[in-house]
Amino acid sequence: MKRVIWLAGLILLPRLHAQTTTPILFRDVAAEIGIDFKHSSCVTEDKYMNETMGSGVALLDYDNDGCLDLYLLSNSAASTRDAGCRFSNRLYRNRGDGTFVDVTDQSGAGGRRGYAMGAASADYDNDGWTDLYLTYFGSNVLYRNNGDGTFADVTVSAGVGDPGWASSAIFFDLDNDGHLDLYVVNYLNYQPPDVEPCTNPEGKRAYCTPQQFPGAADVLYRNNGDGSFTDVSREAGVWNPEGKGLGVAIWDLNDDGYLDLYIANDTRMNFLYANTGNGSFADMSLLSGAGFDGDGLPEAGMGTTIGDYDLDGRADLFVTNFESETNTLYRAEGSLRFEDVTFRAGVGESSLRFVGFGTCFFDADADGDPDLFVANGHIDSTVERTPLLATNPVPLPDAISYAQPNLLYENRDGRFWDISESAGINGRGAFVSRGTALGDLDNDGDLDLVVSNWGDRPQVLLNETPQGQRAVLVLEGSQSNRSAIGARVSWQAKGRTYTTFVDRGGSYLSARDGRVFIGFGRAGVARSLEVRWPAGSVQRFEELKPGFLYRLIEGKALEPVQPYGAISSRK
Repeated sequence: MKRVIWLAGLILLPRLHAQTTTPILFRDVAAEIGIDFKHSSCVTEDKYMNETMGSGVALLDYDNDGCLDLYLLSNSAASTRDAGCRFSNRLYRNRGDGTFVDVTDQSGAGGRRGYAMGAASADYDNDGWTDLYLTYFGSNVLYRNNGDGTFADVTVSAGVGDPGWASSAIFFDLDNDGHLDLYVVNYLNYQPPDVEPCTNPEGKRAYCTPQQFPGAADVLYRNNGDGSFTDVSREAGVWNPEGKGLGVAIWDLNDDGYLDLYIANDTRMNFLYANTGNGSFADMSLLSGAGFDGDGLPEAGMGTTIGDYDLDGRADLFVTNFESETNTLYRAEGSLRFEDVTFRAGVGESSLRFVGFGTCFFDADADGDPDLFVANGHIDSTVERTPLLATNPVPLPDAISYAQPNLLYENRDGRFWDISESAGINGRGAFVSRGTALGDLDNDGDLDLVVSNWGDRPQVLLNETPQGQRAVLVLEGSQSNRSAIGARVSWQAKGRTYTTFVDRGGSYLSARDGRVFIGFGRAGVARSLEVRWPAGSVQRFEELKPGFLYRLIEGKALEPVQPYGAISSRK
């Protein structure tokens, strides 16, 4: 059992920290590249739960210039009376020289007033321009990209303004008809100010816990192909008011050609929905073994990410949780069955005293295998005086803090090593971190990180790991959805097969770069490349050389566009 293994490990095993064998390095460059954003916490004396959850971040190329732009979400008061809680969602355009400029006002994509939660981005109408969906505590917002640097609010005509407490959202093609559908995760049925106030052991007003409120059903919107969507949650089999969802990720978990859904729920069983291929899903949450931890207990699921960490051809699941629970890694065993291998893989002990939110599998050092990042931060600013207890507390190795360092693990042959101290991800100290987005901000071929911090400035962590052998693929669907979301990409290098899927979501409340990043390690070339498109066609290529950005339009030849590094590298 997971916690028994951990307790034994305290006696028999050293801490799983070691100096990395490759110098994975990041540097926070937010201030020097023009990102002057600061998240508005909008804290009140009433201690409403929606104040604590923070906001996400989206990385998208909204103007099609080949450079990732940055959208940061924040909280704001319902009125303009509170100057300390000003309206401040911001869109920053990448100038292409390593700096950014605020274009929020001219873009028309500032969002609405209220507590902004998350973002999803993709080309939902297949017009060649990336659109933006924002989730809120309250009605959500869909922005259609006009293609001229501006966005139009089409929420009402599209029919996607769900008025609940939404958290994460993701675009994906549920039936492979070429039109992107939308899955919106909802958290709680929570309606302040009509809620009974909560107090701490000292009798003072405190934040309530999710156990004190009923859950809320998620919403699945089917794309009608005419700019509008239809709520198909019930007929698709994903309507479940028992969920308390915060994170969502997609992957074809059973390799049948259809994307499946995994939802991280707070204090409830996580959901795994297997796509049947006929527009509906089979609930595999309990049978899969990925609904609970290895002890059969629910955890405080916040963020989630999917990737093949052990390179066995099967997708594995990772979920961030509350203090004392550990984050949880589920290794795929085949046939939609998973095993909790958290401590065996080396990600257990180091996460015990943290509250995890944003997370992503990604190849930080271009050696071909996925490394792992986790953003941490508590929900209660008084925790150092009156710590909250998790659902299933165990003895903790260190004191609990409000601001917390983030974690970076290097993957070494299927086991993770905590390299957070040496990698520079906490160079500005600890924050109350929430959403995390992944993408190549400087077009040098490696993946950078943007972390949203509650009540503070974000971290823009530029990857400064020494140049490795790598290539970047830009995929565009023709019969499939234009964003190519759901395309399966596999390649062979060093005698091994590597697999990933095109997606733009996952983590916590955030949207990521939609390009595919291929690390070659010591291999000088990928001997084969295969792309399986959502519409069903398969394209194979004999050789892929590192050092280039490639473009592939469905059904056409693979074209090297340019050497990566079009934007000046900081290495």
